[in-house]
This record gives sequence, structure tokens and C-alpha cells, in this order.
Amino acid sequence: MDAGCSSTPQLCTTTLHIPAVDFILAINAAHVSEWADIFLRSCMDIWLVHKRRQDEVAAADIRGRQLQQELILLQQMEAERALMQFEDKLSAAVAAKARASAEMGRRRSFIEATDRVHANRKVQKQKEERIQFKSSRERAAELEAKQAWTAIAEQVASEVRIATLAWLDTSPDAKEQVQTEATRIFETDAKWIRNELDRDPDNAPARILPRGCRWQVFLEAPHGAVTRKLTKAFYLHTVTYEKYWCDEIVIEECEGIAREVIIQWRIDDALSHLHEKEAEWALHRRQNIAATRIQMMFRCRQAQALCRRIIRNTFIKRVDPSSGQIVYFNLARPQEIRRRPPRLIGNDEPLIPIESSTWVYRQDSHGGGYYERVDTGESSATPPDHYILCTRCSVYFVTRRKTASGARYCIGCYANFRYAARKEAKADATAEEDSGWTKMPVQPANCMVCRTALADFVCTDCKHDATCTRCFNAVHGRLAKNKAHAAPMSLVNRVSERPVGPVQGLRESNIATVVINPGFVDTDLNNHQGVLIPADSVEAMANIVAKLSLEDTGKFFDADPASASLELPW
Repeated sequence: MDAGCSSTPQLCTTTLHIPAVDFILAINAAHVSEWADIFLRSCMDIWLVHKRRQDEVAAADIRGRQLQQELILLQQMEAERALMQFEDKLSAAVAAKARASAEMGRRRSFIEATDRVHANRKVQKQKEERIQFKSSRERAAELEAKQAWTAIAEQVASEVRIATLAWLDTSPDAKEQVQTEATRIFETDAKWIRNELDRDPDNAPARILPRGCRWQVFLEAPHGAVTRKLTKAFYLHTVTYEKYWCDEIVIEECEGIAREVIIQWRIDDALSHLHEKEAEWALHRRQNIAATRIQMMFRCRQAQALCRRIIRNTFIKRVDPSSGQIVYFNLARPQEIRRRPPRLIGNDEPLIPIESSTWVYRQDSHGGGYYERVDTGESSATPPDHYILCTRCSVYFVTRRKTASGARYCIGCYANFRYAARKEAKADATAEEDSGWTKMPVQPANCMVCRTALADFVCTDCKHDATCTRCFNAVHGRLAKNKAHAAPMSLVNRVSERPVGPVQGLRESNIATVVINPGFVDTDLNNHQGVLIPADSVEAMANIVAKLSLEDTGKFFDADPASASLELPW
């Protein structure tokens, strides 16, 4: 007890020295020590569990951040994949549109080629019909002339026969000629005649008697017991069929044959003169036909040159705003536009003047207007700087200027103005058509004062003169009367009346219809316009459309193509 009291003096002061109590206290002290050990071990276990939990929480936090980063990366990959799919769809749509355009061009070219073939066949058929008609007409004229000369020859032969018969009956010289010819016929050997006819039956009669004579010599055809050696020659009258054997003929019969021979000589002489006249007439006719053709060719050449000159002064080549193809505009009839040049122009088609070789006015598939440069392919939503637009329509570039008022007009307004002037001139006989017009090329306008700088303003009160900024201020700032002029028209930094561009969208409240064309972004809501550059992507276009959708409808439009409702028009 003393040892216990010395170790724990506080307890000793309050502990009753009772044996049972000491025993209980000893037992409690042992339990306290055991409990302290248990408590210490439990605290250590709790601390270890807490430490392990902290490590697990830290590891879980790290894993959570890693999972969050992986999730963000996955979302980005999905968004990029959706954008890539969206771009692929747009590319496929553009490619399909290009293929459709190429197919339309091919079909158009096929139709044009077919029309050209039909036109060439029609022209060739007309040419063949015209040649056939001319040939038939010439053949008919030749046949008529031949029939006429045949009738004249018959009439000449009849008249010569009548005149020769009268001469034979009255003239002493005729009797001598008849006697001489009759003697020749009488003295001709009958065997020689038979041999000649036997040797050359085609040409021998002409050596004995002239061709065409009524009396002709023939060789008797062998028949029966008569052989060829025993055949005889005879004279036969082809009209009366009188027959005289050559070996039995007498002088009186020879005189009758001689009269017919002399008559035939006279007829042949007259017909020879007639044939000379016929040949002379045919030569004169051919010369006349050739001269007429040469004259017609010369006149046709002159008429063709005149028509081509009129066509060059009447027609203008211009670019069709909707299709972009070259069309031929008729100044005399403004409502007429040809897809093909007039046929009379022929090979002079390149000489037809063109409206503009630089900037032209174009229209897209939705009717929006813009300006395009022909030689470089550059496009602009606004008119190019320093180019003057028409005074009346303010759309097309000027090509004519009226010298009296100085007003400038495009080719269409100029044609309408001249057409109206011609109608007034027809209504009023005393009215004269004003020809005071000058041509103007489509190019940047120079200052009318200094002639060196490009024009920046056009003053309508100064006869539409174009001046640069310095000259305009100098002219309108000094004189008091010029200060009261109307506001000038600026030629720089002009804004088009209607926004144009290749992307038109937002057909409905929360649905975008994106159309890709080169140039600009144009939306239907509030006429918003945003200019795109080649670096812009589909995401930027979707953001622009989303922004405009939110401004115009008050609804949120998600730019993410995966969640956005995008509707392609193709």
C-alpha cells in the first residue's frame, strides 16, 4: 500500500485503506492500462484508415480529373467528327451541284449541237433545192431553145426548097448545074457503088449523095437464090418511094436526082449559116449568164458587206446576267436577245462589238445581283470604284453618253431611249432623231479637269462630268453658283442596294439552309450580311447563322451540327 501510495500520491490522500477497495482499484488500474492500449491501437487504426481514405480520395480526384479531360477530349472529337461529316455533306452537295451544272452544260451543248446539225441540214437542203431548181430552169430554157431552133431549121429548109425550086425553073445557071450533076450521077459506075456500099454501108451513101437528100442509094438485101455478089444498088426516093436501079438509070432520071441534090446543097448551106447563128446566140447567152452571175455575185458581195456593217452597228455582244453566256443584243429592237449571232454575219462574228471586256453585271441563282470581272474572274458585291453606272437604271455600266445633256446610259437604256425616239419620230413627221451620242468604254473614269487622276464624283448639274476629289472641291468650292448644285454621286465606296452573296440561310425560325457559292454570306432575316474569306470554315458559318437566328427569333440556335437542325436544299 505504501508503494502504491508513493507512486500515486493523489490517490493515496483519498483512498480508504480497506482491503476490498484496494483490490478493486488494482483491478481497475489493470483495466485502464489495457483500455489505454486498446484506445491507442484504435486511434492508430482510425488514423491509418483516415490516411488511406485521404490517399484514395486524392487518387479518385486525379482519376476524376483524368476522366473529365478524357470526356472533354471525346466531346471535342465527336464535335470535330460531326463538323467533318457536315463538311463532307456540304462538299458532296457542292459536288452534286457541280455535276448537275456540268450535266446541264453537256445537255445544253448537245442540244446546241443538234440544233446546229439540223440548221446545217436545212441550209444544205435549201441549197440543193435551189441548185436543182436552177438546173431544171436552165434545162427547160435549153430545151425550149432547142425546140425553137429546130422549128426555125425546118422553116428555113422549107423556104430554101421553095426558093430553090423557083430558081431551078427560071435561072439558066440552074440548068447547067443540074446538067453537070446529072452527068456525074449517070457516069458513076454501078459496081463501084455496090462495092462501096458493101464495104462501108454507113458512110458510103454520103459520098455518093449528100446527107438529108430525098434521094438515097441503097444496096439490095440478098434473099432467096440471090447471093451477096449478085446484089445490086438502087436509088430510092424517101418521100415518094420511087426506085431506080443504078445500072439501069437513064439521064432523065439522073436530072430529077440532081435537082434534089442541088436543093439539098442549098438547104445545107442555109442550115450551116443557121448553125453559126445558133452557136453565136448560145455563146452570147452563156456570156450573158456568166456576166449576170458575176454581177449578182458582186452585188451580193456588196449587199453582204452592207448587211454585216449594219449588223455590226446594230448588235452588241453582252454577258447574260443570269446564265453568264454571251448573247447578242439588238439595239433596234431592245426586246430581242439572240443566243446565236445573225447568220449573215458569217466569219465577221468576232468583229461584233462587245459591251464590256472588264466588269459586267451578274445575277446568282436566287436573283441577287453582283459584279464580276470577265478577264480575271474577280467578283464584288458593290460596283467597282471609279466605274460609272447608268443614270437611269443605276445597275449596268455606262456605254453611251448624250452630248446635249451629258447623261450617261447603259446599252439597254440607250436602246430603249432610241426606240422611243424613233416611235416619236414616226408619229411626228417634223421630228428628227437626235444622233448626238458618243460611245464610252467600260473602264475607270478619268477626271474631266486634270485628266490624270481617277474620277471620284459625278455632278448631275455639271452635265454629269466626272471629277476627282481635288478638282471637285476646287470647282464647287470657289464659284457661288456651283455651291448650290445637287449632291454628287460618289464613285468610290458604294454600297449595293441589295446584299448579295453565296450563302443564304435561315428560311425558318430555327432552321438554317446553307448554300455554298463563292463570295459572301447573305441571310434572309433582317438582310444581314457577313463577308467570308477562304480561311473561314463551316463552323464559322454556323456561328454566324446561329447569331443571326438568336437576334432575329430570340431562340437559341446551337452551332454544333450534331445538335443543330441543318437542312440542305439539294
